[in-house]
Amino acid sequence: LLYTIKFELVMGATNDSSLEVLLTTSQLVPLAIYTTLATVLGIVGNTIVLYSSIRYDAIQIDKVSLLLVQNLAIADLLYIFTNMLPATISYSVKRYVLGKAWCFWSAQFPFLPGGVNTLTVFTITAYRLNLLMSPMNRMTQGKTKICIAIIWIIASIPSIMILSYGEDAVFSQKSAKCFSTIYQNEAAAIPFRLVWGSIVIVPVVSIFIINIVLFVMSARYRGEQDASGRRALTTVCALSGAFVISWIPLMIWTVWNGIDPKTPKGLQEVVMCTVMVNAYCNPILYTLTNKRFGRFVWRLVTCADKSQIFSTAQTNSKGDSSAKKQPESSI
Repeated sequence: LLYTIKFELVMGATNDSSLEVLLTTSQLVPLAIYTTLATVLGIVGNTIVLYSSIRYDAIQIDKVSLLLVQNLAIADLLYIFTNMLPATISYSVKRYVLGKAWCFWSAQFPFLPGGVNTLTVFTITAYRLNLLMSPMNRMTQGKTKICIAIIWIIASIPSIMILSYGEDAVFSQKSAKCFSTIYQNEAAAIPFRLVWGSIVIVPVVSIFIINIVLFVMSARYRGEQDASGRRALTTVCALSGAFVISWIPLMIWTVWNGIDPKTPKGLQEVVMCTVMVNAYCNPILYTLTNKRFGRFVWRLVTCADKSQIFSTAQTNSKGDSSAKKQPESSI
């Protein structure tokens, strides 16, 4: 597995007690700009996804897929607060200033939102494939909630392992982030990487394969799909495609760095920034692929009168009542 390669190389100088960021100004400025935009976009975008779907029913998808999308938004917000926000602050002030408690939290628990994100995208993709193969075989909302609970339990295994080994957190001067010392624990490192790798690598490969199957099946049965089904398929392909693309650079770089540790300077920071890029791109994908949500966002941006936003969502919901009478489509 890719994660059995020495990951200490990714961490950089994590054994240095200094809290200064060892990056040049030419490296810090673009990284600070990127992480700031990602943080703002991730918090605002995912908050709108949750608020609009719960308050206004602004995302036009079936209830099962909606629950999974909301779960994905919660995981993305958790990732932004535990990973992107601390990095943004550290890049901006050129040192770590959030204290030991936040460093410990951000070091031990980034695996939780990452695992939830991975498993949720896999579940959405697999559910869409199941609907194409067996349209009448649908999950209930109750089973979906149980599935979401199982996802969080599985995703929490790496963090539970870290806590059980009594690991601490250290600040990486090269990455401007806190990392768990479990990578320096020889007895725990390999079991941990195997568990974390299985939670990430297996779903990513599965998502990639399922996307290919979805593409082939959608092309074969294109004439039999209604407009809502095609829109749903477009959304799930965009969602899962962005997820796979966000993880590919890290996988390639990890193998490359394991073979030849002398990788170009600064490449580590760029690669680490691409991980979980879907956490702040997902709201954009929903806006582009879901017409009702796109109209809602446009009203939200251009109209200060919330009553008009509400009436627009309600009008869209009523206007789509005929579609609701048809079999539900899924992301």
